[in-house]
Amino acid sequence: MTVIGKNAEAVHGAQELVEPRLNTWPLAELLAEVDGASTPVSLARAVLRAGLGAPHEFDETFFARINAALHHSDRRVRETAVWAVTFSPYAEYRPALTTIRESDEDPGLRDHAEILLEGFDEIGSQEQ
Repeated sequence: MTVIGKNAEAVHGAQELVEPRLNTWPLAELLAEVDGASTPVSLARAVLRAGLGAPHEFDETFFARINAALHHSDRRVRETAVWAVTFSPYAEYRPALTTIRESDEDPGLRDHAEILLEGFDEIGSQEQ
């Protein structure tokens, strides 16, 4: 569940109301799952969850882990990391996405990175 709105105070209030009633993962637990992953499949799953749970505003701790996954040697991890970026589209991902678009061995993944970069352009997300 995502709570968004123009009034930050109202959003925060709604979040405080909803969060205790849901079975949520603490942010630290999402990060620990990425750090503790022992296989590409478990890492891919953890990266996707981290992307889903990442704060809307730039967060270095989430960025570092998802960005590392964008550079992972396993295609499945890179692919999942591209999907994770869609949930937390920090402009800081542009260099990694550009590298994937220009040189990844998987043509499908290159296409996904291109689409995501076009989306960044549409919303005006510039490299920081």
